[in-house]
Amino acid sequence: FITVMPRSRIEDGAFRKHIHDTPPTWVLERDQPNPNDPSGPRDQWLTHRPTIPSSEGWPITWVHSTLLKLKQGQRRTLNVTRATQELNDLQRKLEGPKPRLNTKADIIRKTEAILAAHHVKPFITLTLERFERPEYRQTKPGRPGPHTTYKRVAKTKWTIHHQPNHDAITLAHASDGSY
Repeated sequence: FITVMPRSRIEDGAFRKHIHDTPPTWVLERDQPNPNDPSGPRDQWLTHRPTIPSSEGWPITWVHSTLLKLKQGQRRTLNVTRATQELNDLQRKLEGPKPRLNTKADIIRKTEAILAAHHVKPFITLTLERFERPEYRQTKPGRPGPHTTYKRVAKTKWTIHHQPNHDAITLAHASDGSY
């Protein structure tokens, strides 16, 4: 029987780490023009048979598709860009006069939701920084006048710093197109 091995298997993770360290010897099995764009890159399928079988003893054949590699790389880049834009929008909201998210837990929940929605959690590194901004408020109610006294109140604000995790992107890029 032939089946696609799920990404959750130990063999899959071990092979993807192995690809990053030492590229396998691929054998060309199929080479055709690109079905979607005849002037584009060719559709090549390569295979590799490692000497170690699956945990059940079945032989494993890894397949690498050049078009799938391009598609996965482009999708990852697009998803990282979209998540970065949403994180920048969130940062602008946090810098505003009345941010809706005031607690660290709310901000972490929102940033994790953004990363999960775009499937880029391992590819973006986030840091959350707290700082206090002073605000001045009247000590008594009413209209301000020449004798109005003010008190200084420290308002807690949060800022998000994010950057791409180049190590994780490189590791994922090495195994793009392989299944």
